[in-house]
Amino acid sequence: MLTSLTQEQQDQIPRYLKEYISIGANTAPMDREKAREAVLEMYAHAGFSAPKRILYCMNPVLAAQAGNEIAKKMDGQGGLNLFSAASCASGAARFAFLVEVCGVKIDVEGRRQTLEKFIRSCGSVYPHGEFAIIVDRPSVLKLVDRNGTGVLHCEDGPAIAWGRDADGNYDPNDKYGYAMFYWNGTRVPAHWIMDKVDGTDKEKAKARAAEILSESNQEVLRAGCEIVGWVPVLEALGMRVLDENPNPIFGRLVEVDLPNAPNTKFLVAQCGTGRTIAVLAHAESTSALDAGARSYGVPVAVYEKLKVRT
Repeated sequence: MLTSLTQEQQDQIPRYLKEYISIGANTAPMDREKAREAVLEMYAHAGFSAPKRILYCMNPVLAAQAGNEIAKKMDGQGGLNLFSAASCASGAARFAFLVEVCGVKIDVEGRRQTLEKFIRSCGSVYPHGEFAIIVDRPSVLKLVDRNGTGVLHCEDGPAIAWGRDADGNYDPNDKYGYAMFYWNGTRVPAHWIMDKVDGTDKEKAKARAAEILSESNQEVLRAGCEIVGWVPVLEALGMRVLDENPNPIFGRLVEVDLPNAPNTKFLVAQCGTGRTIAVLAHAESTSALDAGARSYGVPVAVYEKLKVRT
């Protein structure tokens, strides 16, 4: 029985991490033949007959929609989930490490090999008793490191997208493609990225600022303000400074008129990273210090001792 790893075995872990992360981030076109073999083997391992038809699809959204539509017509059911190759990569990595490095013998080695073939050949599969839809990998996948974790992020295009040209490269005009836009892990509307406000068109900047600040999802609102810039967003809406503290971490208490919400107050301050941020302030805030203290739920006397805003 394996009870602990030797130093030599531990030294192999980074290699497996790197290899299987790269598998999950692969944007090359799917290998249709190997993916087909893997899917047929998966049906067999599960004790099911091979599907009568195997279809191929360029993006997972279209695959799920088409799969559900076909399934409903066949048996009145639908709503099946895609089986994602990328989501299986971490499990496959653990199995590969235990078998190849630690010499662990497993009684499902054939299934492990099938899983390896699947994650290395395509993006996902929509399984059904009568058919299977094999889905291409994304043609664009852009990640940034945030506290040791890769999150979707791109400042000038989609962070993840499907669709290719004749050479296998991303093609935004592919009619079967699909694109999603993310800012530091938060999905945002495409036009926030592709049609950015640069400040030269004041009316456009004002409309974009109002759109962003009326967003109910606070993470999306934060992302939108980071894309445009917190201060430009508020300035576009006619920001009025009510109080300004000489210390930038305590910042300024400002007021703007939002759609259906006039005289809305924000605290504009410098956070620990040096970035300027804005947070919604309590309506009864009378100063920047008062607004900051209310946001932390502490008395002003305690808040004044703050050295870095988080």
